[in-house]
Amino acid sequence: DIGVGDARVEKLSDSPRAYLFREFLTKEECAHLIEISTPHLKRSTVVGDDALLGEADGRRSDYRTSTGAFLPKLYDDVVTRVERRVEAFSRLPFENQEQLQLLRYELGQEYRDHVDGFATENGGKRVATVLMFLAEPEEGGETAFPNGEPSEAVAARVAAQRARGELSDCAWRGGGGGTAGGGRGNLRGFAVKPRLGDAVLFFSYDADDDGGYDGAEVSHASTHASCPTTRGVKWTATKWIHERAFATGTWETPECVDRDDGCAGWARGGECAKNPGFMLGEATPGSCLKSCCDGGGGVEMPREMTIWQREFCASCEAGRTKKEMVVTHE
Repeated sequence: DIGVGDARVEKLSDSPRAYLFREFLTKEECAHLIEISTPHLKRSTVVGDDALLGEADGRRSDYRTSTGAFLPKLYDDVVTRVERRVEAFSRLPFENQEQLQLLRYELGQEYRDHVDGFATENGGKRVATVLMFLAEPEEGGETAFPNGEPSEAVAARVAAQRARGELSDCAWRGGGGGTAGGGRGNLRGFAVKPRLGDAVLFFSYDADDDGGYDGAEVSHASTHASCPTTRGVKWTATKWIHERAFATGTWETPECVDRDDGCAGWARGGECAKNPGFMLGEATPGSCLKSCCDGGGGVEMPREMTIWQREFCASCEAGRTKKEMVVTHE
């Protein structure tokens, strides 16, 4: 079992509760996650309490300028292996996880100060985050916790990195661990440099005395940012985890079938174009693939289909496999 006693795991902070896991992913796993998510990248959005919260919901914002993609749970053997590893590291059930989000940060792209914690009817509070680094930039891209209270060892390491010119201003925030002059200082603020294969686990809520989260409030100390990437490209994979089971898309091999008796009529009425998320799907197969994609006349299709939708429609084209469809549209 993975735990805080593992030699690869270092406690970063008690406020927020945060841990660093060295070499959480292999180089091969990192490369695979980048490869399978690249065709699906879109401009990232932000979510909040006033949004209808599912992984794909949200608003575009200058606060978050990366591109990203979601992969359904159990998408393939590698994704499944990573998800089970996240379960062991966090000690929170697999059923509580959202889909895996992949993010690509290019020059100047960032995600400014924010918290991951909020409550929804689906799964309750989002209590924990596992952030995995898939590709490290040459400069910048640190994950900064400006209100965090690091351990003395972490504070000293952050101060040394700053002294060597290895941390950006975003990561340092005017004092980092506060160890200048050899004293303990205020020990407020720390950052984690992105290193391929490493993962950070942190909690957005402090658990109640009974281990639950009923009365918990979002931890101000969990405020964090993905600092601007100033040289090179950064890739991350994120798993958000709720206090209860979270209903979300789980991978299914697409089949050229209709799942509702109304599909044929909806397709003739233009719903394949008007409501492609339901009819065709997005990340998981839609309800009316046969009526939309089987080549019948008079069916209006979306002007621009996503890679997922093209992949799902390929199940209705004889001789076309899932793998061939992905390669064709990269």
